[in-house]
Amino acid sequence: MVKNRAKSRYKMVDISNIIEIRDLTKTYTDGLGGKALDGLSLKVKRGEFLSIIRPSGSHDQAKVHYCT
Repeated sequence: MVKNRAKSRYKMVDISNIIEIRDLTKTYTDGLGGKALDGLSLKVKRGEFLSIIRPSGSHDQAKVHYCT
């Protein structure tokens, strides 16, 4: 339970997702203008595992960097 500061009451908060990302976008402005991320959304619930498997050169390192 988390205390709501606007009111002096407690309210239940859903904490079933330990990671939640919605519509994450990253565009490089280095002259090439490539998109590393375009609308990435994901949820990882308590007890689940996340693994990113990629071909070489697919900018997944950028995905992990911007998700942390």
